[in-house]
Amino acid sequence: MSRFDLSKMGQKIEENKVELGKSYLNEASLSMRDTRKKTEYISLDEIVPNPDNKLSMPNVKWLKQDIALEGLLQPLVVAQMDDGKYMLYAGHQRFEAIRQLHQEGKFENTVEVKKVDLDNLNLPDTVSENVRRKLLLRSANIQRGNGYSTDADRYVVISDWKEIYTELRRCGVEVIEFGLEGDDEIRESEQIKGRKTRELVAEKVGLSPAQVGKFERVDNQGVDELKEALKEDKINVATAAEVASMNPQDQKKILEKIRATREITPDNKINGEDIEKAKEVLDDSKKPEKKTIKRKASGLNIISKKKINADLKEAFKSLKEAGEEIEVDQETYSAYMKHIESLNRIIEQAAKR
Repeated sequence: MSRFDLSKMGQKIEENKVELGKSYLNEASLSMRDTRKKTEYISLDEIVPNPDNKLSMPNVKWLKQDIALEGLLQPLVVAQMDDGKYMLYAGHQRFEAIRQLHQEGKFENTVEVKKVDLDNLNLPDTVSENVRRKLLLRSANIQRGNGYSTDADRYVVISDWKEIYTELRRCGVEVIEFGLEGDDEIRESEQIKGRKTRELVAEKVGLSPAQVGKFERVDNQGVDELKEALKEDKINVATAAEVASMNPQDQKKILEKIRATREITPDNKINGEDIEKAKEVLDDSKKPEKKTIKRKASGLNIISKKKINADLKEAFKSLKEAGEEIEVDQETYSAYMKHIESLNRIIEQAAKR
């Protein structure tokens, strides 16, 4: 059984090595900083936003106000890279808020961080570095329920967790333990053996397995254009899943028709009404065209199904009055069949001209 524990990843660092940013911290936050372990201060210039984060940052504005008044109450989580700089793993919105405050002259050029080390993950060597990074990133940023702002954010996180669980299973990992050390932080242990990946992912993002299934339908059956629209927050997952249930050619045609009618933005998403209108146009285009009869010469008489029905109207009427059928002798029956055969020949010959 393989385990990993982020609580063991913090480096031992001398407490309160640097006393900076006091003017932006109230007494409560100063007290918290004095008692918090394994943190230190590094320059903002040394921190690199994580390219795997890919989530929206809707709370930067109010975080700026909060940090300006109370200081940074929770340290950022970083890991040192080979070039000496630090990759950011938790606190992307806080980092952006601090960066803006620093540019405005309202925050020092240093920030409190907690360092972790990817090499300390107790995982099989076969687990790739990419999955190790994503595991640390996502486990340090678990948000349930309404924690994620958009379906675009949920799509990114669901895709990452699916990749993580798939590789951990392949490498024989049965239980994972994660959570950063600290009295006010939650550590979790999770059994993954014997559980469905969709259920595990659903717990991580605070959705039902059925809701996660909609994202999976888009991921598995959607064309690239549809996936990009969801990633860019230009369509919600319910509408995207409806489109993904169509064949790939129809998906592309529907998206093309909608884009041709109006601009698609996160504030003006593709909606169900757009899909229905595009489907109507698509269905109309699939209807077979009515064949037009080309007349090769003028002055000719026309024989059609309508004409034959009209000519036989009286015969059908008489037959109905006779009880739907009549009895005739062999001579009369033979004459009837000769007329039918003659009519068939006329129509066949005319059709070949």
